[in-house]
Amino acid sequence: MQKTVNQHYVPQLLLKKFAKTMEVTGRATKYQLQVYDKNTGKHRIDLVSNIFSQKYFYDTDNQIESSLSKLETKVAPIINKLIAELSIPTNLDLEIFLKFICCQYLRTLTMRERSNQTIDKIQMDIVKSIFEANKDSPLFKEMFETGKIDYGTFMYGKEAKRSISCLNIQNLNKYYKGLKDLEIHILENNTSKEFIIGDHPVILCNWLLSDYKLTKNIPVNSSPVAIGAQMFIPITPRLTIGLYDPKVYRYDTSSKYITSIDEKSVEWLNTLQIFYSTNSLCFLSESMIPIVASLVDGAQNLNLCRPFDNDTYNQVVSGHILRNLEPKPSFFETLDTAMQLLSKAVVPLPDTSSLGIIAGLLYRNQEGLVI
Repeated sequence: MQKTVNQHYVPQLLLKKFAKTMEVTGRATKYQLQVYDKNTGKHRIDLVSNIFSQKYFYDTDNQIESSLSKLETKVAPIINKLIAELSIPTNLDLEIFLKFICCQYLRTLTMRERSNQTIDKIQMDIVKSIFEANKDSPLFKEMFETGKIDYGTFMYGKEAKRSISCLNIQNLNKYYKGLKDLEIHILENNTSKEFIIGDHPVILCNWLLSDYKLTKNIPVNSSPVAIGAQMFIPITPRLTIGLYDPKVYRYDTSSKYITSIDEKSVEWLNTLQIFYSTNSLCFLSESMIPIVASLVDGAQNLNLCRPFDNDTYNQVVSGHILRNLEPKPSFFETLDTAMQLLSKAVVPLPDTSSLGIIAGLLYRNQEGLVI
């Protein structure tokens, strides 16, 4: 069986929804996207097959790549139906759709680098504790006296990085259980602007916690299983799927599952795509280039709220609270009763066995959810 060498961490089935069909040769259709590098400010046009991928990103034997391909094959007609009919998946289709969203959240370069940083932090804390425990020994005494302490650095080869991605993906079932109680909503963009898609397209937000003055007894972190969790993924330049906690938010809608949103809300969602991406952003139209460039500049004012300096607990927990994310979008509001849920919240210990990928602070106490 022929192996897939160029492995995508954002699948082509999503990217093609934002692309132009440039050429048809026989049965081979070429898809091209506008690509903006947020780190360099450079723009290019590229093929979908070349974007958001690396050589053997997951594995060299194609076991993980093959599993992801099977999931993508199952979800493709579900997404196509959602786009065509503006309908929410139900029953088995819903299970596949949620698993796809979970998988997409876990499989990216952004998530790999975040996990890599967590591993570094945990290992470095161990190294520092060893140094501290032996500071009076001849080997370490001079370093502590002079203050010139070299803790060293950790180096990771390609295989180690692949292992991190595989470990993240193995958390799929935990994530799926954690999202089953969220409501799904379609956000329809009928403005002159387009949704963009980044290299980490499933974005996490928690307006409840980011807008609330937490006490010192409640860690200021969030995760997909936290009270007030919201996740968004764009699926076309005109449609974004939102997952939200119905005990916390009410969505502004004349229909049960779909809301037409304004330009400020489109900008808000695009800003989140920019913030969570590692390198690049993709979109359909050339007219979006100056708009994306402006949003990239504005996103530099965003920051992560980190309540505990040099605290491994803070580093281990997945998810972040964004500050300076304005304006608040108009398509949802926080329920008056939402704050009462915080007093009943469960605060679990970090799940270090899986690098804390699923560990949630203030998580929704759901029956059957195992952490």
